[in-house]
Amino acid sequence: MTLRDKLHKGKPRKYHAEAKGKDRLIYNVVVQLLKQNESVVNIHRETGLARNTIYSIKKQLEFEKNTSQSK
Repeated sequence: MTLRDKLHKGKPRKYHAEAKGKDRLIYNVVVQLLKQNESVVNIHRETGLARNTIYSIKKQLEFEKNTSQSK
């Protein structure tokens, strides 16, 4: 069960690990910058993504990290 399944059943995510093409490239850049502890505002300025989208990706990564550690 993913974080998305637990939170809501709204619109499908555009930027995720299984995305295709440009969306996946942008997702990978955001993940890389988050791992380098770059601020959300700086990621927003560099990629043009909405800050809420970046916070969602960050929250998803933290959820996946916590679930993999608890197993």
